[in-house]
Amino acid sequence: MLSAKVVGAGSIGNHLTHALRALGVQVTIVDVDSEALERTRTVIYPERYGAFDEAITLAHPDEIGDRSFDLCVIGTPPDTHLPLAAVELRRGHRAMLIEKPLAPPGEKELLDFVDAADAATTRVLVAYNQRLKHNTVEFLKRSQDKALGSLMSLSGRMREDWAGILKAHPWLADATESYLGHTKRGGGALYEHSHATDFALFVAHALGAGRPETVTAQLDVVEHDTGHYDREARLAVTMSSGIPVDVVQDLFTWPADKSLVATFTNGSLRWEMHGDHDLVRVSLNGKDDETVSFSKTRPDDFLPEMTHVVGLLESSKADVSPLDLSEALYTSWTLEAAMVSHETGHTAMVRSHAGDHA
Repeated sequence: MLSAKVVGAGSIGNHLTHALRALGVQVTIVDVDSEALERTRTVIYPERYGAFDEAITLAHPDEIGDRSFDLCVIGTPPDTHLPLAAVELRRGHRAMLIEKPLAPPGEKELLDFVDAADAATTRVLVAYNQRLKHNTVEFLKRSQDKALGSLMSLSGRMREDWAGILKAHPWLADATESYLGHTKRGGGALYEHSHATDFALFVAHALGAGRPETVTAQLDVVEHDTGHYDREARLAVTMSSGIPVDVVQDLFTWPADKSLVATFTNGSLRWEMHGDHDLVRVSLNGKDDETVSFSKTRPDDFLPEMTHVVGLLESSKADVSPLDLSEALYTSWTLEAAMVSHETGHTAMVRSHAGDHA
């Protein structure tokens, strides 16, 4: 039986634990906060999934020590990801999955971690789960239809009032109490809703548009007593092919708009994510639209991702995974460039690969 260590007993730690348990993985959740562990046992897990799974081990990190697992999941706030991941790399897990965003703003820290990951035997993955959902598979399949013509542009959206995020974290009175209300800690619209940027870049590359080269970004910044966050982020990315990608992420739109549109010379493809279903809409000039819908519950958002991770652990193949660190870095470097663009008021170059710092 595969084993997994989940670091962090918060909302995402519970979601990923539940998905792993559905796949028969033995899970140990560790957290330095005993109240968080108890909240998992008595509140979060039973309220979401019906009852606490007594096969799950809850422990303080000191109780586990340097034991290695098949998989280590980092499900803590973004500003703790890289320090914790660096420690876990030394423990020799077969694979590590780091929740998105990979890290808060900070180029040097990210470069240092990339060096450490390159030197380690652990396979490092980043949990941008939209890349593996059922409607994503359908979207990419439909994109091969030659009747659509040539790709012209992509437009991604992750616009959602963060009241939904706070509802999933009822122990927080306000977003500014956590990383969510601090862009520099990996919160704000740019980082917390970075699914939109990541997914747009992933689809662009899958459709042959290359990798991100430049970005022009505008952030709507809100100051508060303990720092600041961006309530809206607008990015205009140019891919190496010249294809333009625009992305909007915000913390105030309701109903939420979680979508991506690929525009072709003869039509378009639209990807959408909703609470109880996801869909793909195919529009071809001169024909009626076709919609393919996928019913789901919230736990279903994470099952394809964890099924993929378990498959990697059970396979001897060395194929590049959509979740590999090498793939997620394109998103991280784009977010870094977006910060530079906002601060300077100019278009910024996106780092092409980690080796640029050698």
